[in-house]
Amino acid sequence: MTPKQKLLIIGITMQPAGTEKSFLSFASCLDYEKYDVTLLLAKKEGMFLSMIPEQIRVIEMEDYADMFTLHGGNAMRVIWNSMVKKNPAVLFDILPFAVKIALHMGNRADLTMGMWCKLAKRFPDIKEEYDIALAYWGDKTMFYMVDHVRAKKKIAWLHFDYTKPQRDDTLYEPAFAACDYTVTVSGPIEQSMKAHFPHLADKIVCMENINDPRLIWDLALRGETFPDHHFTGKRILTVGRIAEQKGYDMAVEVLSRLRRDGYDVRWYIIGSGEPEAEEAIEQNEQRIAELEAKLADPATYADQT
Repeated sequence: MTPKQKLLIIGITMQPAGTEKSFLSFASCLDYEKYDVTLLLAKKEGMFLSMIPEQIRVIEMEDYADMFTLHGGNAMRVIWNSMVKKNPAVLFDILPFAVKIALHMGNRADLTMGMWCKLAKRFPDIKEEYDIALAYWGDKTMFYMVDHVRAKKKIAWLHFDYTKPQRDDTLYEPAFAACDYTVTVSGPIEQSMKAHFPHLADKIVCMENINDPRLIWDLALRGETFPDHHFTGKRILTVGRIAEQKGYDMAVEVLSRLRRDGYDVRWYIIGSGEPEAEEAIEQNEQRIAELEAKLADPATYADQT
């Protein structure tokens, strides 16, 4: 009997979001007679945790888990508590990036990712060796895999268009080159990547996200329904991670105009995300009311359009 191949999938959490849902569909298609699968999460938490197939062994990172979930609002606190307190010499890693960020010398997102990669070099290696390692959660898991995982084959998985916005090639190109394959989730993204990194074109492939209709129905039937049972108007539902790049702010004026045009509409959001983005949506409730008051005046409405 042929022994199973050891497959390591590297993730962050199982919070309800697109990558996590995509992973659940991907996991439902794996051949567990062929693969012995381990899922390494930064934090073993999230609404989708209980939905992971029982054949998958789920383990958690012992150190630096918070570094995978940091964002603009908590970055310095997380870095201080997770890294600097344990080793004050880390300050020398941070200083060049912090100075450039403070002086607006370069793209802030690139500098932040560069600082993260520099700090991630200090993370401990995974002791066990695998036949295949798969960085399914994107860039941070890819950098971690390249530096700290021993595997015969390494595969990066990108759920975003690398060129929109353009990333820092000096960070990403060596990581892509160190992987045996980079999987993109659409044909246009695949072609964009190949055009940008022609010397890596033979390593770039496309595999569209798997959508399991059974999973979608199961999720739809779980939990409570809308709390306002007696509402008879139109409901608009957004499901997804709450983050600035998702463009939730664009819905504010649209919702106001729909109401002004006589539509009885309510907007619902299911998902969690960056605290700053969640707070911005809450603050926009007041903005909606203000816009509705302005748009009620035809002259004001004309000025807005």
